Amino acid sequence: MGRALIVTGTSSSAGKSTLVSALGRVLADQGVKVAPFKGQNMALNSMVTRSGHEIARAQYTQSLACRTEAVVEMNPVLLKPTSEHSSQVVVMGRPMYESSGVSYQLLKKQLRATVEEALEELLGRYDFVLLEGAGSPAEINLMSNDLVNLGLAKRFNIPSILVGDIERGGVFASIFGTLQILPPELSELIFGFVINKFRGQKELLKSGIVELEERLGVTSYGVLPYLALDLPEEDSLFSYRQKEVKRASSSRKRLRVSVLRFPYLSNASDFDPLILEDDLEVIFTDSPSDIKSSDLVVLPGSKCTVADLNWIRECALDDALSSAQRAGSVIFGVCGGFQMLGGEIKDGVESEFDSALGLCHLPITTTFQRDKVLRQIKGVCVANSLSDRLVSGYQIHMGIIDASGASPLFRVRSLSLGEGGEEFLEGAVSASFSVFGTTIHGIFECDGFRAGFLSLVAQRVSKSFTPSLRSYKDHLEESFDRLADVTSREIDVAGIFEQAKRWKPKESI
Repeated sequence: MGRALIVTGTSSSAGKSTLVSALGRVLADQGVKVAPFKGQNMALNSMVTRSGHEIARAQYTQSLACRTEAVVEMNPVLLKPTSEHSSQVVVMGRPMYESSGVSYQLLKKQLRATVEEALEELLGRYDFVLLEGAGSPAEINLMSNDLVNLGLAKRFNIPSILVGDIERGGVFASIFGTLQILPPELSELIFGFVINKFRGQKELLKSGIVELEERLGVTSYGVLPYLALDLPEEDSLFSYRQKEVKRASSSRKRLRVSVLRFPYLSNASDFDPLILEDDLEVIFTDSPSDIKSSDLVVLPGSKCTVADLNWIRECALDDALSSAQRAGSVIFGVCGGFQMLGGEIKDGVESEFDSALGLCHLPITTTFQRDKVLRQIKGVCVANSLSDRLVSGYQIHMGIIDASGASPLFRVRSLSLGEGGEEFLEGAVSASFSVFGTTIHGIFECDGFRAGFLSLVAQRVSKSFTPSLRSYKDHLEESFDRLADVTSREIDVAGIFEQAKRWKPKESI
């Protein structure tokens, strides 16, 4: 059985996911067979494994950092919010339940064996497993049947390093409070802490760190500086905050891209490759004026398609879309956004509405089914000037689209295990070549297609566009390497691993 370490944090967004990626890349570069694990994640950013199972995007990204293939055991339980009070519960890559926050606490007892079996599988397959906690381990109201924090770690005898976010303020109090509120049998698992997102001179922290070590009896393993890495975020909500910053600093850019800020937007990471293009300004917006002044308007994925379609009309964004198209703008829909661009949407599965009228920009209809389509995709573009450009990505949708009345965008085949791999036509393009739609997530990660499509948009609106010379895959690899280099330089990575190796994981008790 391999060794393990759980990275916990004083709060959400403290840097747990980032530190797992950093430590994973360090170990992978040392030749260690390492894997990430998060027993339970709540996110609308998700990914499909080669076996056709849905996991959180964060664990997929961490698997890239660890230089290993993503498998469903890395994230056995995924919660995808469908309202303020309920979520779809994805268990071992398949949607299983619709649960409220209160009822989920009862469901956790049933899911405990599934989470523990997944962790045991990874511990038996890898030399080292890096667990990521959720939120804070000190949420004492949620400790019963813990699936993701120190309760799980205790059952497997796995030690923890605690990450504190100094950017939020109060980092010493949050580290101290976390350890003080935990029961002794859980706090004893935390052997040290790391301070994250620091800007300034580290000497200013020294006296506080020394006092914290003395009062808590744990060790500081270093201070990580604030890093802007442009790695995919764990969830769509945070992506809004990050990408709004891009807007303020990018007025010099030429092509203007607006992504609709759906209340239930999913897979916001689809648009990270666009943000890295120097000749683009990318904003997430709910403003009709933003849409009317954009060269490209994107309708992203949605966990609640009909609800977000109704939101479009409530915000008068449907009229703004029509105005933008008449003025020469291009419209692109991804997954749920693609479905909204069509005619009738027959639901009764994802929402309480049996039927809804789409925006009627494409001659397609959508019928929702209870089985979710989950597969990796590869193929070529077949649309006029974009033809023969290679594409790949993944599909996560419950709405089946009839696009027989439209011109297809792609010719693709499934790469997922157990599927035949026969080619089929996918997506749609309007007769005016101004409205595009696809169910394929990750489509803009395809460098050739992204460059060709954005050049087409620029030509249509009579603007210039020079594609980035750097591939998105290379950008991710460079980011992981930089993260690992900074982490190795600024914190005692060897000391952390040495502590972890002193604890021998055991089968769950």
